This record gives sequence, C-alpha cells and structure tokens, in this order.
Amino acid sequence: KFSPQGTTMWDYFDASAGGAPINFKFTPDNNIIIIHRTITGNINGYSKIDLNGNNIWSLSGGINSISIGDAAGDAFGNTYVINGAPSILKKLSPSGIEIWSQTNTINGNKVEIGTDNNPVIGGYPTVNYGAVVMKYDSSGNFLWQNLDADGSGLALLALAPMKLDANNNAYLAGSTMSQMGICKVNSNGTSAW
Repeated sequence: KFSPQGTTMWDYFDASAGGAPINFKFTPDNNIIIIHRTITGNINGYSKIDLNGNNIWSLSGGINSISIGDAAGDAFGNTYVINGAPSILKKLSPSGIEIWSQTNTINGNKVEIGTDNNPVIGGYPTVNYGAVVMKYDSSGNFLWQNLDADGSGLALLALAPMKLDANNNAYLAGSTMSQMGICKVNSNGTSAW
C-alpha cells in the first residue's frame, strides 16, 4: 500500500499461498482477496488480507485447475472461489473454511457477488466457444444459467473480467481473436445484448 505521497506504508508476501498474484479485489467487508497462480503447473491459490496487509487466511497447497481461477467476497465476509473444467464453485467462511462446493457443467473462471450477496459465475461452455453465465444463491442452490450469453456468431474466446452492475446484471467481455466483444445478461439470466 502506498500513501497519497507515494511512500510505502506496507507490503504483503505470502509464499504459502502458491504462485504469483494474478488479480486482487476489494471485498464489501473491507478486506482484499488475492488470486494466485503457480508459475509452472496448473494450480490456483487464494489469500485474504485486511487493509493493513495482515493475513486473514490463505489456501495453501492450491487447487488444481486447467484455467486460472477467480474469487470474490460478499458483505458477510464469505469468499467464493471458482476453478477448473468442469468448474467447481466453493463458498468459504470469513476464516477460509469451506462451507459448500458445487460442481458446474461449464468451464467457469470468473465470479462476482451481486448486491443480493449471491454468486454469479462466468466462463466457457464445455464444448465449443462462447460465454456462459450462471447464478447460485448463497446456500449453493442453482438459480439460473445462460449457456449462450454472447449470442449467435459472437463466440467470445479470451474472456476478460466479468462485472455486475447495481441491478445485478452481468457484463462479460472477451475477444473473438479479431475483435473485442461484450455481452450483457440480465439479472434473471436472460440475454440482454
């Protein structure tokens, strides 16, 4: 963390989490989730730290996954992590203990938490190309899925981070390998555009 003047206030290093940091996200409970990936091999790792750089928890040993994983936090301090092909969505307690796990029929690699504190995952279909978006409730119950979120002909490939708006609509961007595209999925799972 840097001060407004650019002075280092603290730094955080965690060799037990496994790998290099890929992304980090601020959580509604005022902490930071860090997504890690091993330099060699197919292992994802996750850490949660507070805003002063103190470790809250780390998933050591990592999670085997062909795809880079993702994580997001809810307002209650829980963390949702997504990995693999087919993907596995896990809900972790504020102390990093697994509460539940759901295997999906997609290749999920994006997760965000809506204002309703429910996880939305994004990724690829298990066959062919394109974008898929699914939603669960906070108890792990499947709510809906959109298996062709990017519509006919768009076929997004290299997906960028997924974002949710204040109404819990999902936006997923990616590349067609010649153009950039973005799709919107309504909060009820129907395609918007």
